[in-house]
Amino acid sequence: MGQRPSCVEDEEIERKSHFTHAEIRRMRADFERIADPETSTITKEQFNATIHPYISSWTAGNIFLERLFDAFDENGDKTIDFRELVHGLSVFSRGTPEEKLELSFRIYDINGDGFIERKELFKIMSQMYSAFYNEDQSARIHELVARFFEDLDVNGDGQLSLTEYKLQAMKEPLIVDFLQQFLADPDPRTGSLHNLSIGG
Repeated sequence: MGQRPSCVEDEEIERKSHFTHAEIRRMRADFERIADPETSTITKEQFNATIHPYISSWTAGNIFLERLFDAFDENGDKTIDFRELVHGLSVFSRGTPEEKLELSFRIYDINGDGFIERKELFKIMSQMYSAFYNEDQSARIHELVARFFEDLDVNGDGQLSLTEYKLQAMKEPLIVDFLQQFLADPDPRTGSLHNLSIGG
């Protein structure tokens, strides 16, 4: 890290994303304006400032942004490099249904152990709901989470694997669709996420 990335690296990033070559180049230029020159990474605070305009009604300290950062941070080093940012944004904004399922799984898996626990799902959904509803939604969320686990948690251990999650999400799309309401409409002047003003 720290050396200027080659065209070959960006071509590989492009092949694994849903962005065009021109979009990757613009994103790279924006990213390099704020990335640490030694590590070529951005911090959680910089990430929050980048993503915040595209998350409806949320502040940078909200649990959703915290979880999104961790989901984008694939190697768990508490920073995000350009490849991780592009991959995450690609899935977040233009991903296939399966890709978005995997991203939402990582968001719900708070402790990163590869399983979603009842308490993790309830905690995130409760805090997300609280930003949109004044009344207490605990009963409704408990019911939804209970139904979700009752169908697939066969051994009753209170956790779901990615495979179980994918199967259940097909029958209970509300769990996954729930995340979509936190996306703001793209700025009509830009039309897509590749024009994010990362540098402010």
